[in-house]
Amino acid sequence: AAHPPTRWNFFLQRSFTRLAVRQLLRLLGPGKPPGVKWSGLVPTSGGAVVQEYFGTVTQGPVETDQTAIDETVSTVARAQQLASAHGAVLIFVFIPDKFRVFRDFCQYPPKSECRNWALNDLPQRLQKALRAVCPGIGYLDLTPSLIQGMKDGALSYYPDDVHWTPDGHRIAAAAIHRYLVAAESGDR
Repeated sequence: AAHPPTRWNFFLQRSFTRLAVRQLLRLLGPGKPPGVKWSGLVPTSGGAVVQEYFGTVTQGPVETDQTAIDETVSTVARAQQLASAHGAVLIFVFIPDKFRVFRDFCQYPPKSECRNWALNDLPQRLQKALRAVCPGIGYLDLTPSLIQGMKDGALSYYPDDVHWTPDGHRIAAAAIHRYLVAAESGDR
């Protein structure tokens, strides 16, 4: 809104020539890698097998992870101060990526790169960093609950998406509820 597009800019954004060149470059380019490279086969409780696709590469610790952790901790520390000033309690909920939950349940096709992926220690590093800066903050890692859901036969993520299924939402809600009940009774 601060810089509304001009008619010329608007025309260029929708220019046939520009769109045609972009499409031609896509056709001539290397193309997308086959989906099997980032997939795994997951047996379901009903005996079927579902091919799950992972949208992100989960690797071991990377130097940039620490920068992201530091930025997250700084933001959460400010939020904790605001929450405390208003008499509220802040709870940080770690939501794992799909691969972190599905990794041990998958059988990987020979062409899948996922078989070589390693999990990093992000949940533990994040919890440790948060506790060091704001000891009063609550921390809940949903990974164990979502893994238990898998053991119980619930697929918590859609096969070709990184979003939760209704089962995933139910599992997360139940874990958060258990955490809040325990916190209220002083068990946390």
